[in-house]
Amino acid sequence: MSVPPHADPARDAPDADASSGSAGAGASAASASERPKERVVLDDRPSVSAHAVFMSAARGLRRPWWRARLPAFMLAGTLLLTVAASSFVLMSLHASDAARFDNAVQSAADRVSGRFDTYVALLYGARGLFAASDDVTAAEFGAYVDRLELGVHYRGVRGIGFSRRLDVGPRVDSAALARAVRRDGSPATFVWPGGVRDEYHAIVYLEPRDARNRAALGYDMHTDPTRRDAMDRARDTGLPAASGVVRLKQEIDADEQSGFLVYVPVYTGGVTPADTAARREALRGFVYAPFRGGDLFAGIFGSEKEPRVAFRVFDGIDTTSTPLYATPGAPVAHVAEGRRAASADEATRLLSVVPLDVGGRVWTLVFTPLPETTASTRNTLIVSAVALFGLLLGALLFQITAAEVRARESAERSDALRGRFFAAMSHELRTPVNAVLGYNDLLLAGVYGPLSSTQEHGIQRSQRAARHLLELVNDVLDLSKLEAGKTEIVVEPVKLEELLEDLLVTIRPLAEERGCELRLDGTDCVATVETDPRRLRQVLLNLLSNATKFGAGHPVELRCARLPHGAPVPTRGRGKRRRTAGDALLIEVTDHGPGIAPADQERIFEEFVQLPGATPGGTGLGLPISRRLAELLGGSLGVTSAPGRGSTFCVTIPVTLPTRRTR
Repeated sequence: MSVPPHADPARDAPDADASSGSAGAGASAASASERPKERVVLDDRPSVSAHAVFMSAARGLRRPWWRARLPAFMLAGTLLLTVAASSFVLMSLHASDAARFDNAVQSAADRVSGRFDTYVALLYGARGLFAASDDVTAAEFGAYVDRLELGVHYRGVRGIGFSRRLDVGPRVDSAALARAVRRDGSPATFVWPGGVRDEYHAIVYLEPRDARNRAALGYDMHTDPTRRDAMDRARDTGLPAASGVVRLKQEIDADEQSGFLVYVPVYTGGVTPADTAARREALRGFVYAPFRGGDLFAGIFGSEKEPRVAFRVFDGIDTTSTPLYATPGAPVAHVAEGRRAASADEATRLLSVVPLDVGGRVWTLVFTPLPETTASTRNTLIVSAVALFGLLLGALLFQITAAEVRARESAERSDALRGRFFAAMSHELRTPVNAVLGYNDLLLAGVYGPLSSTQEHGIQRSQRAARHLLELVNDVLDLSKLEAGKTEIVVEPVKLEELLEDLLVTIRPLAEERGCELRLDGTDCVATVETDPRRLRQVLLNLLSNATKFGAGHPVELRCARLPHGAPVPTRGRGKRRRTAGDALLIEVTDHGPGIAPADQERIFEEFVQLPGATPGGTGLGLPISRRLAELLGGSLGVTSAPGRGSTFCVTIPVTLPTRRTR
């Protein structure tokens, strides 16, 4: 049988568009009988290779330049944060150490100053004895000092004594000095050292009268320049005066310590004269106290179970000289010109220099933290822990980010390749399917001669199978475009009445075949909407096709209504029940079929899901695609149904949609 050339049903038949949806089969069935009977020839030229298209798509993939470097960026950022965090923690720990150190320094300085004031008060008390009596005997003075219990309450003070200025007249001899020093029962028997001088002083009382203190009785302290400076200063000012560092006469054994003395002047009549000349004339002597440096500061700080600071005490401002006292085990820290010494040692990183006025002299107290109180080991452990945590976190983030980048690239590559592969394969599949449909149409049209009833029945079955395959290919193509974000929405003004009537005309042959009466209610509808007519038609055509399929023999109703702003959407869709964000259009397709159980009313919108008892021939993709398209149009698709009472599928779309959208 000859066939006219230049006619290829596979090429010349209109290629099924993705918008045909699940209703393509119904439309094809309705129009198959109306096709003209013409003789055509099939062109067997090979189509474009799907493999070539696939490989071309794979080669065309490009990734952003920064994505491959993202793990390194994350690692670098984490390392920077780790360095910053470690530095911050270290600074915080140093600040905490500094605060504790400053508090300990202030407390120690206050204790030294307070204890000195206490000792001066004791000397003022002893001076009161001489103000009350012109002749204070050795017994009275000893009784006063004994009641003070210096060894119990005032550890650090070596004793309290009285040095008398000796009035020996113009003729000075040893006998006169001996008489002067023994007056009032003094245990001193002579004045020493010997020699002739303008003024004589002698220690006549010194309590408690132990071996150390007895060694100092009779000593003329005015003969020593350091002691004389303090005595003259006390005499002229009428105020307590401390001496510089001296070797006390009480140092008679191997346990020798640096010492100093504090003097309080005693004047005739018990009153301090108003001017210097009168004070020099009225001077009777000095109540004084000798101090051993080690014993003094041990008495001040000996009660501390855990000392918080170490310190060195210098007489004057020269901190390079021999100190009056140094805390045992204190680190050496030299200070010059009031500035901290440059030392990297933790114990000298914190250093405080505190000047104190002690009896008219300046003492310089140099404080350093004890090594065990700076918590350097603790600080190192904490900073190391922070750094280690940061490094581990950075490595973990690097691994996670690298894995995520690889997974993202793989997913994007897979999505892109799948979309392009589906598109290419859909084209390759539609070409032979259209050829099959074309041949079947030619056979059914009698182009190749008359058919028997058996042949015609077989060809019709082949025709239905081919149309179902074409419908599946179209649905897969639509789904791949949606998942790849390649579905484009082109908005234009749509006359809704014309669109709905055209839908009914398209679906009517299928509805009549299935015994369904079509009803349209658009009295409350809007005249024009701005949307994509092709996508809206695809959604509604699929719903109408399903309604005639599942509601065969029953009416199918198509209703349209306008929803004002904020109106509830009367559908059962994903998530919570929602309201319209603006003026919206509601289109309902109702069938009177078997209905859908509540548990299945969301499952039917899942891909490739077909409920038990559903009529064969569906793809399981029509409703998922329709819902995605409705959402892409700015609306929603849902269903309300009950078993045995039919189903109503509700589509809502905004009356006005932005001009162009792609998803």
